[in-house]
Amino acid sequence: MQDIVNSLHAEVRNMYESCGFDFAATPTTLFMIGDLEARLEDLLAINARISPAHMMKAKKERANKKREWKLSQQEAIQKNFQVLLVQRISRSARNN
Repeated sequence: MQDIVNSLHAEVRNMYESCGFDFAATPTTLFMIGDLEARLEDLLAINARISPAHMMKAKKERANKKREWKLSQQEAIQKNFQVLLVQRISRSARNN
């Protein structure tokens, strides 16, 4: 049973730290869960004030940025492939 409690405490501590809380004071598991719950309530309140139109716009912008990033990655891969192909052809021509 103590192993489960220790494991739960470690998981809560990881979440607590990843949310930016300071773990230096060595809070209890229940205290950390309370802080996390309060932070979540704050975030939900902020989310409730954001208009659906703004949310859709932000989602579209994120999707566009992701698409642009993928395209730039594909272009970089294609350019590298072309460079390697030219180098291989050049080496092959010199060896013949």
